[in-house]
Amino acid sequence: MNISSLLSKDHILIDFKAKDHTEALRNMACLLGKACEDEESIKALKDHESIDGVLAGTGSAIFHIFSEAAEEIKFVLAVSRSGIPHPTRKKEKINILCLFVSPIKESGTHFQLLSRLEGFLLNKIFRNAILSAKTKEAVISIVKREEGLSRDAYIPLTKQEIFAELNTRETGLTNEDALHRLTTVGPNILKKIARKHLLYDFLQNLTNLFAILLWLGGILSFVAGMPELGWAIFLVIIINALFSFWQEYKAERAVEALQKLLPQKVKVIRDGKEKEIAGSELVPGDIILLSEGNRIPADGRLCFRASARQW
Repeated sequence: MNISSLLSKDHILIDFKAKDHTEALRNMACLLGKACEDEESIKALKDHESIDGVLAGTGSAIFHIFSEAAEEIKFVLAVSRSGIPHPTRKKEKINILCLFVSPIKESGTHFQLLSRLEGFLLNKIFRNAILSAKTKEAVISIVKREEGLSRDAYIPLTKQEIFAELNTRETGLTNEDALHRLTTVGPNILKKIARKHLLYDFLQNLTNLFAILLWLGGILSFVAGMPELGWAIFLVIIINALFSFWQEYKAERAVEALQKLLPQKVKVIRDGKEKEIAGSELVPGDIILLSEGNRIPADGRLCFRASARQW
C-alpha cells in the first residue's frame, strides 16, 4: 500500500498552527473522528510517537497507533511553516506532523507504512518540498513523486518499537489478550473463496465489458462487408478469454497450495511459557518460536536468533 493512496484532501492541513504539541495532536485526531477531548486517547497517541530516534533534528513527528474501532487505515498530514514547539526541546520546532491509525488486523501494513514514512522524512529534499507546497493537491503530488522514484528507504524498526506498537513483551501475550485479539482479528487462515463452475468462469471472460465491445466491433465488421476482420476480432476475444481464464485458474491453485504449506501447530510464548497452539490461533503480538525445518506460519519480524548465520 502506498502512502499517497491514504491521503485525502480532507485530511491534509496546510499552514497548520497550534500553540503546543498536545493541541496539534488533538486537532489532527479530530479529523479522524476520535474523541478529541478524551485524555486517555490523546495520551495513548503520544505514547506511540516517533519524534526522536531516527527523526531527531528533522522537524518531523509521527503519531501512530492501532485501534480496535478502526476498520481501515486512516492518515492525516499537517504542514506547519511557522512550526509547533517541540515537547521537550523548546528551541526546536516541528514542521511536519503525521498521524495514522490502523486496525490491529493490518499490523503488517502498519509497520511497512511507518518505516517507509520515516524513510521519506529523513530525506531533506522531500521535507523541503512538502513545506513549500501551496495546495493540498501539491502535497499529494509530492508524495506520489517520492514513491515513484524507486528508492524506497524503509527504516528498520527496533525490537522495542515493535513490542510497544503491538503492546506485547518478551514474555509474550497473556492468554486473555490473545483470546481478545483472536476475537477481534479472526483466525490466522487464508480464506477460501467459494469456487464457481469452470464453465461459468470461462463464460464470464466472454461477456465482460471489453469483450462485449469487441463482439459489437466484430458484428459491425460483418455488416460493413469485412468478414475477415470480423473473424479476426472473434478470434481475439476467444484467445483473450482463454488466457484470462488460465491466469485465474492458476491463481486459485496457488492459494490452495499456500494453504497446505501453513503449519497446523505452532510454538509460541504466552504468559512467559512455551506453548503449542493451532496455527489458526496466532494473533498479532504473538512471539513465535522457530527452529530448523519449521514452516513460517504468518508475517513476522525476526527479534531473536540463536546459532544462525548472519549474511
